[in-house]
This record gives sequence, structure tokens and C-alpha cells, in this order.
Amino acid sequence: MLRTVAPRHGSFYKRKKIELRHLRCSNNLAGNMSLFSLNVSPEVIQSAWFKTHLSSLGLDNIKLYAYQKLGSFSIAYGGGFLKQTVEQLTTYAKKDWVNKDDLVHHVQSDLEQYNFFTSSSDPKLFYMAVGLISFIEHGNGNRVQALTNELVDSYLKLGGAHLGLTPPSATEKRILKVASEYYKSVKINYRNLYDPLLNLRWVQIGDGAGITVPPLPQVKSKHLLARALLHKELYLALSDPNHLVHAALVARGIPVNADTLRVIRHDLLFLDGLGDYLIATEASAFLYKFRLLKPFSDDETFGRKTYHSLRRILGTNTLLSRLALVYNLHNALEDPVVNRTLFESYIPNLCAGNHQERTDEIVYEEEFAADYFEQYVGALYLENPVAAKAWLNDLFERILYLISDEYRVLLGKKSRRYRYDYKAWSVDVIGRSV
Repeated sequence: MLRTVAPRHGSFYKRKKIELRHLRCSNNLAGNMSLFSLNVSPEVIQSAWFKTHLSSLGLDNIKLYAYQKLGSFSIAYGGGFLKQTVEQLTTYAKKDWVNKDDLVHHVQSDLEQYNFFTSSSDPKLFYMAVGLISFIEHGNGNRVQALTNELVDSYLKLGGAHLGLTPPSATEKRILKVASEYYKSVKINYRNLYDPLLNLRWVQIGDGAGITVPPLPQVKSKHLLARALLHKELYLALSDPNHLVHAALVARGIPVNADTLRVIRHDLLFLDGLGDYLIATEASAFLYKFRLLKPFSDDETFGRKTYHSLRRILGTNTLLSRLALVYNLHNALEDPVVNRTLFESYIPNLCAGNHQERTDEIVYEEEFAADYFEQYVGALYLENPVAAKAWLNDLFERILYLISDEYRVLLGKKSRRYRYDYKAWSVDVIGRSV
């Protein structure tokens, strides 16, 4: 379902180009949210989907900033353990809010000023309030980040997670130095990633429809870029006796064993988790703007279920794996040992185009390939957060504007009102409803 070709110029794509231009003009919302935050209609404020949006936005921002703050623990514990800690922390925050303990004073003034919520015992209220702060700050996140830092410190102080912040040992530093030398020396096919001619890439999304993806923003640090392009599970290829990293470790008297490889893997895992959380956060933020655009704003059936459905689609492995492959994130690292392991053992079906049927093998390969996209997003966010967010919003915009009039359904035979069949669109886009 993936092709790298010049975009077609038929009426369908001309119409989409006009619609996208309209959406970009309407997306002055992103730059003028100060006006919008003061003029949200009472109907929108009291709607279930808007409260869902604020709750998701608050939760996603807390997760993103908490994971980023815990990054100093990544070498010792790995991204997987840090994500588990973040999930536990978010539960702690809800309980803390309900019990009226330390966190309430951070958001009380916002609740009183805007009076959006009526139930002070709602366990989701804390995240709604955080989402409201983020909404008012237009995604800058200064207050939310400060609140998250205090939340993490409080959680760790109370023993919520047994994380000991000890500096890397002398051996771990030597291992990381070997990995760093590899990242700086390994060849990267920059043309496959960034060449403007190759950036006219078209990816099929749905039955006969697709998008031309925006150019891939550059990660300028060679070290960071190589880390992003080495899949978190392909650290095992570095232990191959024919690999330069294996030789470098042996030359320094470092045993090539599970403990050594764990240090390298944990270093890679952090980028994957960071990208995952950023994608979720930006999807939540974008769906608010999307919901208020014509013609979707006329769909009275757009509620919490639709909001969550579209949000999940934007983060599915099926979609992210297609984007990873069309951007050549999987083969830009010119390492013969790593690439042989990748193509033979991990994504042989996706590379061969054999992914029409959704078998267990395809599900695994999509999850594996999606990690490339998440790792790249994480690396770009570390180096240039503004570019990372703008790029993701551009992608979301192009994807969701494939919801054309073909999916519009009248609510009744005599009714002039209509709704969009987002479930049917989901099936066309990712092959299943979510």
C-alpha cells in the first residue's frame, strides 16, 4: 500500500489541495488561540467532546513532560520502565486531586475564573484543569511543565517509584562512548531522507486515496539522527562478531553480553517513548481545531466516541508504519549488518509489499516499523520542538482531510442534517474500525 511517486493531478487531488489550503488558513487558530480561548461558545464549553478534549490534552501533556523529566533515569531503567512509572504517576495525580491534597492550588484559580466544570469530585477534573491551562497557554506549556515537575518530585519523594538517580558507572560510560563513536561514524543516506525531489512522496491511505506527505524536517545532529534511525530492537545486530561495535567493545576489554547490550538498548528506548507521547499530545491538540472547521463542525453527532476514535487512528501502528516506510526511516542507516538483520528477520513482508492481509506477522511488522517513526519524532522533538509539532500537525491535517463528502450520511430521509461515517473511513484507512 506504499508508493513513492509524484502526486497525481486529477480533480480529486486538486480538490484536496484547495481543501488543505482552506484548512491552513483556518489554522490561524494555532497562531491566534488567545482570541479563541476567550471566545469559546457556551455550547462548546458544555459539550462532552470538549471536556473529553481538555481531559485528554491535560493527561497527554502531563505524560509527555513527566517522561521527559525522567529521562535522566533512562540508562539505568530503560524507556519501558519509565513509561510504566509515568502511567502510575498519572493515577497518583488523579487521587491527589480527589483528596484535595497538594495539587489543587495550582489549578483552582483557573477553575474559578472559567467555571467550566461543576463536579469537584470528578477524578478526571485535574486533567481537565491542566488541559484548560495548556489550552489557554496555546501549547507553550510553561505552567503545565512546572506543575509536572512538581508532581514528579512529589511522587518520587513519597516513594511512588523506586528510582535511584545514580550516575552511569565507569563501565556504562565506556559502553556509551563506543555507541557514540558508532553514531558519529556510521554512514547515513541523507538523500533518501531529505532530498527535495524524493520528498514528493505519496502514501496510499484508504481505498484509492492518499496524501503527499510534507518534507521530513531535518535532525541536524549526526549523533542524534543515527540513534533515531537505529531501531531499538536492532541493538542485537551490534553484537554480531562482524560488526564494528562488537570489535570496538572487545578492543576496550568490554564483554559483549546482555548487560552491555542493555545499556545501548536503554539509550535507544528513550527516543521511542518520547515520540509516542508527543504524537498523542499533538493529536489531542489538533483534533480540537479540526472539530471546529467546516464542514465537520456541522456534524452534531461528533462526540467523545468520535474524538477518541480519530485520536487512536492518528497513533495506530498501521498508519505510523506507512509513514515510516515512505520517509525511508527504516533504510537510511547504511549499516550492512543492521540492514540484513532488519530485512530478513523483522519486516520481510512489509518490505516485499506482502501486507494486504492483516496476519499476526503483519501486525508485528507494523508495530516494529512504527517504532522508527516514533524514534524520529522523539529525536526531532529533542532538537527542535517547534518543527516537530508543526510537522505532525501538517501530517494530521492531510490525513484527516481525506474524510470527504463520500462519507457524509443523512440523519434521516426527510432530514437536511447529516453526519460523517468515521467508522467507515477508519476501515478504509487502516483496514479496521477502532
